[in-house]
Amino acid sequence: RNDPSSSEAIDAAKAIAQSLAQTGIVFLREPRIDTTTADAFLDMLEDYFDQPDNLKAPDQRSELHYQVGTTPEYVEVPLCKATDKCKLDAAALSPTNRPAPVGGADPKWRFFWRIGERPKEGGFEDLSAAPVVPAAFPQWAETMDNWGSLMLGAVTTCAEMTAVGFSLPRDAFSRLMVGAPHLLAPTGSALGKHNAVGTPPAGWHGDLTLLPIHY
Repeated sequence: RNDPSSSEAIDAAKAIAQSLAQTGIVFLREPRIDTTTADAFLDMLEDYFDQPDNLKAPDQRSELHYQVGTTPEYVEVPLCKATDKCKLDAAALSPTNRPAPVGGADPKWRFFWRIGERPKEGGFEDLSAAPVVPAAFPQWAETMDNWGSLMLGAVTTCAEMTAVGFSLPRDAFSRLMVGAPHLLAPTGSALGKHNAVGTPPAGWHGDLTLLPIHY
C-alpha cells in the first residue's frame, strides 16, 4: 500500500481509471480521514444551518455571485433545468431510477469555502475573494480547513492514481489542480420545511469540476 510502484498499487490505479472511464464514478476508502474530524465538521455545519435566516444573511456575498460565504435557499438552479441533454438522459432512465423533475431553484442552503493554495497571478478575483467566517463560530476556519484539506488530499491522490492507470505521468492531472479554486461546499436542507414528496433538496444535475467528491 505504501509503494506506488508495486503491482498492487498499479492494479488499483488501473481499476480507478477504468471505473472513471466507464461510469464517471469511483469509491474511495481514505485511511487519512477519521470520524473525529468528520463529526466536528458535520456538527458545526448542522449548528450553522440551523440558525435563523437573519443570522446567516450577513454571510451572503451576492455581489460575488455567492462564490464565497452562504447561498440561501431558492438561488441555485440545477443545470438540468435548462439543459436538453440532461432532461433526455433523465427521461431515458427507468421509472425506478428516474429523478423527480426539476421544477426550479433548489430549496437548500450552501456554504462556499476555498481550500488550498490561491493563484499566484491575478484575474478571476471573484474566485479568490476573501473568505467569510460566520460570527458565532470562532472554530470555523480551522474546522473547514481541516476537513477541506482531507477532501482535497483524497481527490489529489485519486487524480494521481487515475493518471497512472491511464499510463500517464503521475502528476498529469494533479499539477493542473495547483492553485485552482477548490471549493468545500456543504449544503443544508431544512427537511422540516421542505418535505413534500417530489421536492428534492438538490435537483438532479451535472458537476463542472474535474473530480467532485462527496463524503
